[in-house]
Amino acid sequence: GDGLRLAVSSADGKIRVWDVASGTCAVTFEGHVSRNVESRKAMVWSVSLSADGRRVASGTVEGTVGLWDVANGACERELEGHSEKVLSVSCSGDGRTVASGSLDGTVCLWDVASGACVAVLEGHSGRVQSVSVSG
Repeated sequence: GDGLRLAVSSADGKIRVWDVASGTCAVTFEGHVSRNVESRKAMVWSVSLSADGRRVASGTVEGTVGLWDVANGACERELEGHSEKVLSVSCSGDGRTVASGSLDGTVCLWDVASGACVAVLEGHSGRVQSVSVSG
């Protein structure tokens, strides 16, 4: 339905989108695979559900950002641009941009349509633990 939804990541590498009213899991994503150990799923540190509920962005210990389609459960893109764990992701209000913050001290701004990193913000004295984007 059009009710309240919640995206949750867990240490098993899965992302779940919950229908809050019914208390049921609407969709489960299992696409991030670790580059270090072939048979192991990459742990997802952070998720952000787009305002329209159609997409989930995720950040992994591998330094990648995933873009997931809630309707079909598919990983649309896996974005690479960080050299360390992605600790936080945030979808913009209009759904066109995703921000990611990393242990490498950078913030990447991603164009959702193309998958391109359109800006890298540096200058933080340490890891970037949390990001939130408007617009």
